[in-house]
Amino acid sequence: MKDVLANEIVQQPPGNPGYISREVDTVTQFGLASQFGTIGLLAHNSIAGIAFFNIVAGDIIYLIQSTGELKAYSVSEIQRYQALIPTSQYSDFVNLNDPQSVISAQTLFLRTYGRGGVLILQTCIEEAREPSWGRLFIIAEPLPMVANLIRNMKISAVISLHNFDVVQIN
Repeated sequence: MKDVLANEIVQQPPGNPGYISREVDTVTQFGLASQFGTIGLLAHNSIAGIAFFNIVAGDIIYLIQSTGELKAYSVSEIQRYQALIPTSQYSDFVNLNDPQSVISAQTLFLRTYGRGGVLILQTCIEEAREPSWGRLFIIAEPLPMVANLIRNMKISAVISLHNFDVVQIN
């Protein structure tokens, strides 16, 4: 199978919403996102998150729960922001699609994770040797499930998660 990516998911420690695993082949489920009904998956851009940059709008991501239930998501939007204070979770951010737009960390959180019912993959954007220069958000909307949809499709990525296996199919 070409271009397969397999990662394990870990949970954030209680009370540590900034925690992101540094283990190879591991992504972290963002606990605060689940409070809004969003599945948030975080990864460092130098480890598992590097593969996030290969995902494009229109890609389909399948979440396979440990029970075998299959959920499909379509990548609907990719957002990129520059952090004005790169290493701070509370930095203001410049929307790279609209550089005149500067928003707070809280506004950015609500625009992404606050939507509810979506899948979001997040990693940092490196620029000028600053690994936390910006943030990349891949937003995927749920799709109705059609069992035959996955037949005859090329699998381009697989991410094994805590209670999910994520299969991205182009």
